[in-house]
Amino acid sequence: MASHYQTIIFTLAGDYYGIKYFDKADAESLFSALRKKFTTVDWTGSTYLGLNINWDSKMGYVDISMSDSVPEALEIFDNQPPPHPQHALHICTHGQKAQYAD
Repeated sequence: MASHYQTIIFTLAGDYYGIKYFDKADAESLFSALRKKFTTVDWTGSTYLGLNINWDSKMGYVDISMSDSVPEALEIFDNQPPPHPQHALHICTHGQKAQYAD
């Protein structure tokens, strides 16, 4: 009889958990053991630890944002916006010319 190896990765942080699975049956097996403590499941993987995760498998990328957490943190730390915009893009006036990798 051939054995079935479960390939899953499990993370736990406080009351939040994440399961990376390759076979949904494996994840369901693990979740059935966790069901006493955790009652909700988000099979889309769209949120985790305050992160909003937008998976675009077709295009091959994922967007991760903290749109809910940042305004809350700014309020907690009483952050005041600067009087003038501070743009991150600038011209580098030192060092070597731009180097491009293949």
